Amino acid sequence: MQKLYILTFAVAMLLLSPAILAQEPLEVSLSASELFIYSGESSAVELTIANNQDKYDVFSVSIVPSFLSKIGAFPETIATNLPLTSKSTATVKLFFSVLPEAEETISPVLFRVYITSSANEKISLNKTIQINVLRTSPVYLSDLRISKSLFSPEETLQINNVLTNTRSIPSDIYRLLVTIKKDNALIKEFDETVSDIPGKISQTITKSYTFDRYAPPGIYTISVNLKDNLNTLISSKSLDVRLDEVNKTTSDVSQDFRILSIVRTTKVKNVGNIPTSVFLKESVPSFAKDWVIAETNPTSINSIGNSVVYEWLISLTPNQEATVKYQINLWGVWIGLLVITTIVYLAFKFVFTPSIKKVVKKHGVLAKGKEIVVTLEIKNHALSEIKDIVVADVVPQLTEVVQRFDTLRPVIRKTAEGTELSWKLDSLKVAEERVINYRIKPTVDVLGSLILPSATMRYYDHKRVKKFAVSMAVSVN
Repeated sequence: MQKLYILTFAVAMLLLSPAILAQEPLEVSLSASELFIYSGESSAVELTIANNQDKYDVFSVSIVPSFLSKIGAFPETIATNLPLTSKSTATVKLFFSVLPEAEETISPVLFRVYITSSANEKISLNKTIQINVLRTSPVYLSDLRISKSLFSPEETLQINNVLTNTRSIPSDIYRLLVTIKKDNALIKEFDETVSDIPGKISQTITKSYTFDRYAPPGIYTISVNLKDNLNTLISSKSLDVRLDEVNKTTSDVSQDFRILSIVRTTKVKNVGNIPTSVFLKESVPSFAKDWVIAETNPTSINSIGNSVVYEWLISLTPNQEATVKYQINLWGVWIGLLVITTIVYLAFKFVFTPSIKKVVKKHGVLAKGKEIVVTLEIKNHALSEIKDIVVADVVPQLTEVVQRFDTLRPVIRKTAEGTELSWKLDSLKVAEERVINYRIKPTVDVLGSLILPSATMRYYDHKRVKKFAVSMAVSVN
């Protein structure tokens, strides 16, 4: 009987041993279950996951809540879908980040980590992580703001430093140090003592800096450090701004008129913030080349067409000024100006004077009784209206006027030289034209040429001065 009991017990143990010895399908462990993190800093916990199943599986990791008491929590990216082969393990990181304004905790803030199989939701575990927030100081630099990031010379940079007091009582004494550097060289420094920031208040302290007109372009770094009364760094921020390039020059030209010469002076200045080159060019007529004396040696002298061109190439650093000076002897210029003035006067008088032109049209050979059409073209080229105009022409002997007129009929009068024709016009406006036609015919056969004398025009200008215009005589073959 005793042997039967022993046998029965042995069989039962054999049947129950797989269930007793079987492993859990999922096992997890944390590198730490409690963290101490300073405000404004981050920390991480390692989570180890073991897939004890006999098959491949994908696990998801999540943290609840993801944000609590100004503490953010999230797993690394691969943890959202973590593939594990059978009987394998993997480690992922869980990150916890504390905002700078977070207050020091009295009791831990609790986060729960969930690990779940995608194949079987019943295979799931969770772990609790405790986060304790510490602060080095109740006051911190919560923000650093500027209005823009690109500046021009002579613009003002406003640096807004925001200090926040997390406690409910006024703050102690702190030191705010603001520096502006370019290429690690100190440009400007502000050093201020700050105290009595009201509790639970953010206070903005503004510092202004105006870029110099000739400040070099490039990146300027603004660094802000907040220190306690023991000069221990509490928090800091920095950002970059860019100063734009300005390529600009000014020039001032002056002339000193003397009795026999003119001295021309050109001053150029680099008012930008980068080195630049200025190209100056002056030209004089070729005939005046020997009249020019350059006190500032030109870079080149070239003859182009009817001119001589003097060129100066000047390199200027920011805020640098250079002077170019040359002299023109006037005795030759005065002679040239006199000649030019005379030509211009004559041209003006020719172009802007009322005119009369006589034109003849005939068909075939010049013979007795053959009509000849005479046209008088009257144009007012003057710059003002002319009035009381009398146009006169003479038909020579051996010819007679045909009493048929296409335009204005003239007053006809016999004279010793032939037949005089005259027309009266009230006025001609500026650029106005009139055409007068009449016909003549020879009374005898003409051998050679028939000369028709000049026509005349008498008029009064806008000053009531009587003036005359005369056409050219015309030869009819």
